Amino acid sequence: MRITDLAKVRALLTVTAGEDEEQILKLAADSGALLSGHFRLQAGHHAPYFLRFGQLAYRDEASSVLARAFATRGFATAAADLVVVGAETSARYLAIALSKLLGASVALAEVDSLRRPKDTLKTGTVVGAQHVIVATDVLTTGASIRPLVELARKAVGAERTTLLAFASQGSTRPKDVIASLGVTGHVLTSATWTSFLETDCQLCREGKELLPAFEFN
Repeated sequence: MRITDLAKVRALLTVTAGEDEEQILKLAADSGALLSGHFRLQAGHHAPYFLRFGQLAYRDEASSVLARAFATRGFATAAADLVVVGAETSARYLAIALSKLLGASVALAEVDSLRRPKDTLKTGTVVGAQHVIVATDVLTTGASIRPLVELARKAVGAERTTLLAFASQGSTRPKDVIASLGVTGHVLTSATWTSFLETDCQLCREGKELLPAFEFN
């Protein structure tokens, strides 16, 4: 079920400080990008809510707002020979918007059958890049985005690789997840709900239908 009530969205998502906080929350509410139900995340945990990023960011005006939000916070800056890398999932909307805002090239990676990024590019290249921004939609443990981060690090080094994610979800702090990947970065919003191990999931005990979250991206 889509969540379109702004007050409910505000309770479920926390936006990092900025003048556009309310605008971003309203985009999430108006698009119905937040879903309630019973979802199996790629990391294996179960969650009562899921953020369908593509529903939020597929319109150019919405993805442009998100790209500018990173820029106004100082985490997305134009640089010589900059490439923005994203996966061929809903994350591509953010990657493309950032590339347009910063006047950068964009490269999109192939994905596997579970919609996880591979370390091979479908379009574009990082050859010759001096800086790389890896753009993603939702960051949990960092495992799914690691192939793209490693691709960027091999091309330009860790000090010139930045990871930008629209949202974080999970028990680990996003700063710790980014640090574990060996790069710097920023997460624009954080989910306030809790995910559960399959063996400790109340929704499973209630017999609610389990949906694989990757199907929504």
